[in-house]
Amino acid sequence: MDNKISKYSLLAGSVSLVGGLTQHVDATISHTDINMGVGYNSPSNGYIHFDFDGGAYSTAYNTSMDFGISVTTFVGFRGDQFTRSGSAVDVLISGETVNSGLSFAVFESTTSTVTSSGNDYIGVSLSRSGNTHYGWARISKNGNVMTLHEFAWNQTAGESINAGQTVVPEPAESVLMMAAGAAGLAALRKRRQDKKSA
Repeated sequence: MDNKISKYSLLAGSVSLVGGLTQHVDATISHTDINMGVGYNSPSNGYIHFDFDGGAYSTAYNTSMDFGISVTTFVGFRGDQFTRSGSAVDVLISGETVNSGLSFAVFESTTSTVTSSGNDYIGVSLSRSGNTHYGWARISKNGNVMTLHEFAWNQTAGESINAGQTVVPEPAESVLMMAAGAAGLAALRKRRQDKKSA
């Protein structure tokens, strides 16, 4: 009987480890890192256009993309919107949650508090097939040049994303299953040691 329990514990450990790996593969965040985070510069007083679905970006005028940004202008195409504070684009800090609790707007010419630090995030709301998705872009400003460093969005409609988040963490259930499997393996080893000692 003890031998059967040990085998079941070992099997539970193996299954839970596989389950944990499977959960990690199911991540729903799409992340685009530009030149290893160095970024892509706008022309002087010009725009960068970027698109979350395909991870595309360009200085060519392209309203089929999601957004266009310059030093003085932020514009969302196709109903896509930026986080806002009053009549200005709201700059977020790393880790700040982007979800329905924030205010969003499609801007044209506007002000923002984007700096040259490279650590400024703007939250976005994306309209896809009648659903809302949330994302972020990390940007910086140097004189009359804007730089887009990276951007990401949660492909699961209605779910939040944190500024700077690039992957979905494993669910707590997977972690608990892995812990249970590890406990089963530890119990198996202890039984074997006890048998050798007896």
